[in-house]
Amino acid sequence: DGGASCLKAATESLALFRELGEEGRLAVHDVLRIIASCHRNVADVQQRKPQEALDLVVQELEKFKGSGDRRGEASMMLSLAEINTDKRGRRKREEALELALKALAVFQELEDKRSQAITHLVLGNVHFKLQNADAAQQATEAALALFEELGDKRSQAKALHGLGLAMLNRRRYDKALINARAACALFKELSDRKLEAAELVSMAQWHLAAEQPLQALPHAELALKTFQELGYGKGWQAKALFTLCEALIGAKQAKKAMRLAEDHRARCEVAKDLRGLAVVEEIVARAHLALQSPEKALGSLDEARRLAQELGDSAWNARLCHGQAATFMAGDDTKEAIAALEKGIALAERAGNDQECARCHRAIFKIHFDSQDYDAALQSARAARALSSASQDRRGEASDCLEIAVALANSQDVENALKTATEARQLFEDANDIRGEARALGILADLHRSGGNIEVALESAEEMLTLVRELGDLKLEAAALQKVAGLHLEDGSLSEAEEVAVEAKKLCK
Repeated sequence: DGGASCLKAATESLALFRELGEEGRLAVHDVLRIIASCHRNVADVQQRKPQEALDLVVQELEKFKGSGDRRGEASMMLSLAEINTDKRGRRKREEALELALKALAVFQELEDKRSQAITHLVLGNVHFKLQNADAAQQATEAALALFEELGDKRSQAKALHGLGLAMLNRRRYDKALINARAACALFKELSDRKLEAAELVSMAQWHLAAEQPLQALPHAELALKTFQELGYGKGWQAKALFTLCEALIGAKQAKKAMRLAEDHRARCEVAKDLRGLAVVEEIVARAHLALQSPEKALGSLDEARRLAQELGDSAWNARLCHGQAATFMAGDDTKEAIAALEKGIALAERAGNDQECARCHRAIFKIHFDSQDYDAALQSARAARALSSASQDRRGEASDCLEIAVALANSQDVENALKTATEARQLFEDANDIRGEARALGILADLHRSGGNIEVALESAEEMLTLVRELGDLKLEAAALQKVAGLHLEDGSLSEAEEVAVEAKKLCK
């Protein structure tokens, strides 16, 4: 409803500013961007292509080119960049990058600092989607500096959120959360409860990504309460509810998660909110699975998939197939689990979602690997890698390389396993993913150890330890210390093994 009223107000103001001629020219540029954003948001909620936004921006872009209005042209290039960043694949995002850089050059020439700052923020988002963590950070820091100079606290908060995303790209959850907390504090200072609640959802999700469900709980609870008090956004309420229930399930409070979801179901039924009902069914399924009731979980997942199909959301439907597979695996039914994931692949292909296809192949890999069918596991891992490589998802491809490496090692092909794991390490390094690089070094240490090369294994394990200490993740540091201690023990260095093991024990406590 907010989108419809925003669109109406913006359209009316556009007509008034056009009537003012030259006096209203700059405002016309800005209002057109608002209208394009409204159309994008509506299309996003309805899970469809933002055709109205595209048509408007392309049409106005040509007009501004014809009239020689460079700021208007740059503004529409920036809007087109935003459209191309939203769920439109790597090629379109690369086009978005080129458009935003062209717009930035014009704004710099015109000495338009606010438009420069906004463009840097857009560039940060494009780089984040392209997994260019360094470039994302640089662009967002440039935006933050300009917004600080302009005294625009709300935009400063948005830039701080962008810096959090750049840290998230590196899986530096601690630094991501520092920026998110700073953004949240600014939104609170401005009494912007809506954006404060949205930031709280991000903080909860980032804690969950760091496997910290207890820390996620208070943020998700407050976000849901705020959205409900404001009566704002069925989609945002559903996102906050899903995050809160995910945290509750992770904190071994599945029954409470189920009660919350059931309470929300009544609201969704009254509002005839199909998407909200599908979210409820997915939460209930996860709770049933955590409570070891796989048959009930399957019933909820079937209903969630029916609703996702009714909504025409193939990507979501594909993701729900993962839940079905996990439920079948809880009953040791590998055949049905693989069949569910193959359905997910077909749905993801229909949606043109390579990342979801790759996720399904990875899940199939795990089933085959756990069943010790290493040939089939290799086939799935290579299929996932091909998809990751095609979409230039370096982090995904690196993870796929590690799966290929462990499958090769279990097939007694240690030489090729080492080559592939080394390749994985390089991909993680290229993606600025310290956590992933540490994981690759851990696997390299295991592979060298299995090949009898304890000295090189120890070097890899110690490199791993250095990286995880940089991350500040005590759990990972303890695991790395245990690995180093074990290798010292195998090497006959008993005093060194004992010293490292004592340090690991302290961290575990």
